[in-house]
Amino acid sequence: MKQLPAYAVILVGICLLGGAAYDEQRGIALESSRHSDPWTRLVRRQDRPERFRDIMQFEWLRGAIALCAGLVILGLERRMDRLDPFSPRFAGNAAIDDLDATLAQEQRRRKQPLK
Repeated sequence: MKQLPAYAVILVGICLLGGAAYDEQRGIALESSRHSDPWTRLVRRQDRPERFRDIMQFEWLRGAIALCAGLVILGLERRMDRLDPFSPRFAGNAAIDDLDATLAQEQRRRKQPLK
């Protein structure tokens, strides 16, 4: 359940990349600028190739960043689960085993009388 935001961001990234691929294939992109004229919001590859290329670069980059961010968040969540001693996915590590052995040795030493 903790990984749900990561999966949501990954899904958004995949959808954005799919939209970019669709726009690239059909050769029409929607310009999303507050300052653009409502009649020129659609940019066609044949009419304005430079502007179309700029919009497509933005769309591809936006989708890739969202996908990478989701994967990074998912990786961090999984790493935290492996390192959290209270997690059911805790893998343990040598430092905790060494600590347990050290504490057991100290407990045995304290039970012995002084020499």
